[in-house]
Amino acid sequence: MIRQAFPLLLFVFLALAVTSCAEAPRPAAAAASPAGDESAAFERALGQALKRQAWSDLRIDTECRTEDGYRSATVFGSGVGVWNRERQAVLPRDRVLSLLRELAAAGFPRMPETYGEAGDEAELICSVRLDLEGSVKQVHQLATGPQSRVLMGLARRILAAAEEAGRGGPQAASLGEGLGKIARGELAPELLLLHILRQSETSGSAAGWELGIEGGKATLQRLPMAEDEAARTVHLGAAELAELAGQLAAARLEELPANLWAPEYTDFEVRVLNRHRSLQARQFAGLTPETHGEAQQRFDRLWQALEALYRRHAAA
Repeated sequence: MIRQAFPLLLFVFLALAVTSCAEAPRPAAAAASPAGDESAAFERALGQALKRQAWSDLRIDTECRTEDGYRSATVFGSGVGVWNRERQAVLPRDRVLSLLRELAAAGFPRMPETYGEAGDEAELICSVRLDLEGSVKQVHQLATGPQSRVLMGLARRILAAAEEAGRGGPQAASLGEGLGKIARGELAPELLLLHILRQSETSGSAAGWELGIEGGKATLQRLPMAEDEAARTVHLGAAELAELAGQLAAARLEELPANLWAPEYTDFEVRVLNRHRSLQARQFAGLTPETHGEAQQRFDRLWQALEALYRRHAAA
């Protein structure tokens, strides 16, 4: 079983039987291979983005083990980023373009999914991911077996760019402070992360739904989904995200009980940088809509706003 060395990287790996201490060879392209076709398409998308020097959907993520421990970086297409989940970073457009050029020069689109040898307690020590125009490419490095100097060097350069841009950048002393800063425009709206799951627990009840917001994008889906149905993704405006952050701040989430009442099973998580809160609501035994008094009322008002947001974009 692969040991999860850090929380954002939860993946299943394929073993690569090659000699250790050398970079794993890249698989030969196969015209009829779906993986080869996907790599070629991703390579074209990256080339087009560099040629246009523009993109509609972009995100770069890396997390790697360093001399100072595990460090992470995220860069969104706007140039807003996050250094080690602690500080907001803002990279100029030319620096984002430079990172894309480095990804292209390193041959990232055609790298294998994994470098190293999988096995019992295999440790994941580095990962680089690029989301571009709806396509995703992620490459992992395991602690044992062949090591990719190219991948590790690429990860270090992304980390360095985010660290430099985030030096002295704004932080959040608490979740409430972080939400307030987004509402006031002192932190970028891309830093708001929200996940909601509402699932029916009784037969005959209305269908459930799921909403995720991160990086300024919302992903919505009904539950259960039909076989031919796909999740819907929409870009949210800065004003709408600021309003949502204000509603979340007004609920004073850090003061709410971890378990609240709801007519159906509800999971709820909010994060800004390294500050977060998880709640669960359902018809718990011994719990009524009146048990938590004013705290329950705050949650109910927030829930009405969140459900309205979901319904509005699901119907668009």
